[in-house]
Amino acid sequence: MKYDPTQKVHRGQERVLKNISQTFLDLLQTKAFEQISVRLICEQSNYPRSTFYNYFSDKYDLLDYIWSTFADEIIQENRPFTASLEDLYDHFDRIYDLILSHLSSVKAVIKSNTLDGYVQSSARNYLRRLSSQLISKHDVPKTELPMELLSEHCLSILLSVCEWIFIKNHALTKTQAHEMIRKLYGYGA
Repeated sequence: MKYDPTQKVHRGQERVLKNISQTFLDLLQTKAFEQISVRLICEQSNYPRSTFYNYFSDKYDLLDYIWSTFADEIIQENRPFTASLEDLYDHFDRIYDLILSHLSSVKAVIKSNTLDGYVQSSARNYLRRLSSQLISKHDVPKTELPMELLSEHCLSILLSVCEWIFIKNHALTKTQAHEMIRKLYGYGA
């Protein structure tokens, strides 16, 4: 990614990043990822392609940037991941609230892009990479299982429950979802 999220950005750069990202998300609600070109993003956002390329290498890079902005809303950097049931609830609640706050957009993107398409696989892969990075940053409690494997298992549970609720349209409250997570994590059937 050409854009470096660790660098401070001024208001103009923030506006460009926000406008290009929002245009791309708007396009994803009506078109499949494969049908969207950098040219179309630039036409719709009213920025020249040179401006786009000042920030991103391509549309894949832009999608990674969008995932990173969503991840920033979910993850608390200074809080260690312990793979406890409370951690699962906390991370699930953050994902649940984020999806719920963008529910109409999420449903439109899902409708325009297949479940096995690039957008969904990219989101899953991004969350997996993020999960690995979080574990490597913190001293996690020792368990009988490799922490990397436990993290993958926890992430799979969270993604499966979110998919069950938001993609497969099974309405669950957070309390009901917590109970499902508890059972899937192995704390009783």
